[in-house]
Amino acid sequence: MEPGLWRDALSVMTTAWDCARNERVVLKALPATSPADSRALQRAFREAREVRHPNLVRLHELFFADAQCFYSMELVNGVSLDRWLIEERVTVDFPVRFHRVFAGLARGLAALHHKGILHSDLRSAAVLVRPDDSAVLLDFGLGGGPEGASTASDWYAFGVLLGDAAHGSAALHRTAVSDAASLATLLTTRSRADLTRPERIVSVLEQGGLEPGEALPSREPQLLVGRTQELDRLAREHVAALAEPRLIVVDGPAGIGKTALADRFCEQLAPAGIMVLRGS
Repeated sequence: MEPGLWRDALSVMTTAWDCARNERVVLKALPATSPADSRALQRAFREAREVRHPNLVRLHELFFADAQCFYSMELVNGVSLDRWLIEERVTVDFPVRFHRVFAGLARGLAALHHKGILHSDLRSAAVLVRPDDSAVLLDFGLGGGPEGASTASDWYAFGVLLGDAAHGSAALHRTAVSDAASLATLLTTRSRADLTRPERIVSVLEQGGLEPGEALPSREPQLLVGRTQELDRLAREHVAALAEPRLIVVDGPAGIGKTALADRFCEQLAPAGIMVLRGS
């Protein structure tokens, strides 16, 4: 086993050698679980492991040791979505590759839903991009998700992720990513959920061309650099708040962009007809 590669608030991931498979894999440690939670996790893992798709990471084995849980999965040769967007958006063919990445991500998410599995935590940190521009979705099927999570909330989160990426690329490729930005607006507009069929989403990303009845008027995209994770967090909290009202506080020192962050997030909510109250 090698030193940790990734760490977040709930887990640590390292690489390890799988003797049975004769290959290097990723080993992820999850928080300690109760016996009841362990049984539920085993069922969820078996279901998630059965889903095979080029845009989903392959899950291998689940282990328990002294109430600690580990599972192994495919070691993906790729980089994080955030890093890919930063490094590749200066390339001439970026718009084509951008749409290829998100079309693959949509296919992976649709494959999960086809098997009755929700992601429930779709964010940029859960996506890797291979050298051939194929997206790989991670961290699915095991988190449980907030109460009231659904396929609609997964597609909403996809729309937030797509919109943030499109807006962040608009300075160099505004026209080329306009359909993606419009699609993101559509996906985050709850009243238009009937138009967000997975096959239609993939078609728009691969071929472009929203129909007149689908496209929604959108404001000129405004760049908000370096706030992808914060916007993802606000989007997840908003989805959770649809089932259980909560207070979300954006806090931090003066001058770091709290108002710009809140304004940008409110812009994403506006097409859904959500009333935003402002005060001084």
